[in-house]
Amino acid sequence: MRFLSRCSVIIALAVTLILYLGWVIPSTRQYTQFQKSWSGSVRRIVTFGDSWSDTGRYILNGPPPGYEPVRHPASGPVWPEALCQEILCDSIDNYARSLPPQVTQYYTDTVGAVLDNAVFQNATSSHNFTDFALRDLQQQVRDFVKMEGFKRMWPIQPPKGLERAKALFAIDRSIEHLFRQMDIIHSWMQSPILVVLPKVVNITHLPRFEIETSADVDTTRARMAIELAGYWNERLESHAKNWMGGHIFLLEADKFMESQVTSNKFSNPPSVRKRAPEFGDITTPCRTLIYPQSQDEDSVQELGVQEQVCEEPRNHLFWDDYHLSGKAHEILGQAAGKLVKMRSTYNHYVAQQMQEAVRDSIPPWLKDRLEEFHAKNSSQ
Repeated sequence: MRFLSRCSVIIALAVTLILYLGWVIPSTRQYTQFQKSWSGSVRRIVTFGDSWSDTGRYILNGPPPGYEPVRHPASGPVWPEALCQEILCDSIDNYARSLPPQVTQYYTDTVGAVLDNAVFQNATSSHNFTDFALRDLQQQVRDFVKMEGFKRMWPIQPPKGLERAKALFAIDRSIEHLFRQMDIIHSWMQSPILVVLPKVVNITHLPRFEIETSADVDTTRARMAIELAGYWNERLESHAKNWMGGHIFLLEADKFMESQVTSNKFSNPPSVRKRAPEFGDITTPCRTLIYPQSQDEDSVQELGVQEQVCEEPRNHLFWDDYHLSGKAHEILGQAAGKLVKMRSTYNHYVAQQMQEAVRDSIPPWLKDRLEEFHAKNSSQ
């Protein structure tokens, strides 16, 4: 069975930017299709990233014919599609990119889309990765800017031997690059942008990590993967707090996966008061590939790869050894929709602006009444 031996699992730093054009709605109102049609507003989602956010439909610089990603009918939606259903969006402009199936099946040393190809190549210069570079975030943003003019992301699973200092340095540069691209997007939009940034998950829970490290006695790789994921999320939070280009919502994808894994591992049989786990299987992927026994790379394509798909995909946390299932994406998409609806803004600047806007909207006579009320209560 052929698996990525020294590859870096690209966590779904699927930078999903929700661009609201001419629409403002109070967070306490229930937004319905009727209200949306009545107001005549247009709501668009723009996705950047790797296969965790790639819808498979492209508006510019898509993959060449025959290299498009293949979506299995039973795999379900990716989370931006679930988010679109949650907030009743009109369209999804997809700039995310996935590795073609020919590469993922037959080439072991390769990675998906990253934040910055130059940073990745510099950090992994001592490793032999397949020369199949997808469009990184900078190129994806350039495509977005080009279209607006007309009208797998840093890896958290480290390759063996990757120096800790170099990995941390690359994460710092990648996060800075991420927010530079967000600044470019913000500068091209007339309306405020709303950005949903998923945190990276603990990739040691992914089936692929278990497969690749099952024979490893040394646990350094696992410890380093957890440390890098934590460091990534810390830097992401730090930059998000101070960003002034729009609303930022941090999607707790890490806590979601952690809660699913721990609740199933240590839970007792469900009772009347205790809700049953959302997934019956948190370790085995629904879709598995059975590789030919031959280890000859020249003949592997001729022998073919067999696919096995489970009968109940919604019972599994993972669709394959790398991706979450459609049901898991739906849960994340719904959680992202709630963050947006409730205006749970993470960056301090925008949150302060919202408070000041609410304060300024209060009539002077009501402000006087409130001040009298507070003064009366404080004197008692």
